Amino acid sequence: HLALSLNNLGLVLSESKQPKQAEAAFNEALALRKKLAVDFPGDPVHPAEQARVLGNLGGMWTDTERQSDAEKAFAEAVAIQKKLVAKYPRAPKFR
Repeated sequence: HLALSLNNLGLVLSESKQPKQAEAAFNEALALRKKLAVDFPGDPVHPAEQARVLGNLGGMWTDTERQSDAEKAFAEAVAIQKKLVAKYPRAPKFR
């Protein structure tokens, strides 16, 4: 639940116009999600949540005019989501 809380903190900080602190929270959440995805490769929740954090990070970067960083984050999120759709084609939550 720590990664989820860090992601939520990043959202609040982003909305509060504190992008540096938000980025730190998102990056910490992302690092935890990446580690969980490696440690538990059979659990699709972790890469799905990793994609969610990347989307939130990309959104914040869009709002702060860091378009190149935002594009990279969104592209990584889409790549993860496409892998999940391919691996779990019958799971509507990944589409």
